[in-house]
Amino acid sequence: ETLPRPRYQVRLVETEDDRYYQVNWHDDGIDLEVRLPGVTTTLKIIGGGKTAALMGWAVKESMARAESMFIEALINKRKLTPGAITSILQEAKKQPKRSLEQAGDEGTELHAIIDRIIKTGEPGHVSEEQEGPIQGVMDWISRTNLRFISGDTPVACLAHGYAGSLDASWWASGKIVLGDWKSSKAIREETPLQLGAYYQALRETYGVTCDEGWVVRIKKKPAKKFLHHPYEPEVKIVKDLDHAFQSFLVAKDLETRMSKSHFVQES
Repeated sequence: ETLPRPRYQVRLVETEDDRYYQVNWHDDGIDLEVRLPGVTTTLKIIGGGKTAALMGWAVKESMARAESMFIEALINKRKLTPGAITSILQEAKKQPKRSLEQAGDEGTELHAIIDRIIKTGEPGHVSEEQEGPIQGVMDWISRTNLRFISGDTPVACLAHGYAGSLDASWWASGKIVLGDWKSSKAIREETPLQLGAYYQALRETYGVTCDEGWVVRIKKKPAKKFLHHPYEPEVKIVKDLDHAFQSFLVAKDLETRMSKSHFVQES
């Protein structure tokens, strides 16, 4: 019902300039340590549908911000000088980054609440905006009859040089399932690669293997039509985690190959 003792001690380290996982272990009386990149860092090399979607989203965010600022200026009868227009446009360019940071913070908070539910059975403090999504997740957990094995768990794969933090693992219908919570607007095609990487790292760190992976997308807005709950999560299942892991290795190889220029260096 719980994970065995880990082979490695894995810890996320975040500084102003870097983000990596520190992995420590003991071998033949020697204390060893290594720094490894995270799974999500590696997968940035293949943006997939996320890259295209973000480009369109960023344009909409900037345009919406510019529109609101122009309307505000007109309502307040402020003179739109060339300098004022430039200032509005510069401010609008910053909006996508602000929105991304806010969305990231919101996602982190939702993940933390779900992790508390896994580890203590209670969500703790939940804001008014978080109440619907969290109730939807709790209702789904109850109906699916999940038996949690672990919550947020740092893992590492020294054999292939990466680490990360898997969101959860649980028993469902007699199978051990690797779970990944998502708070994005959609589940991307590259998401199974992340699960594949965690699957292998969990096996190496804890000696535990999983039968399949579930990607669970937390809904931030209620559905107009629903079967059980207006905030019922979207769930997609990855059955072939070995194939997902091999695909992750292809992405990792691409990242390594693209880290060096392919052009002839001028003398």
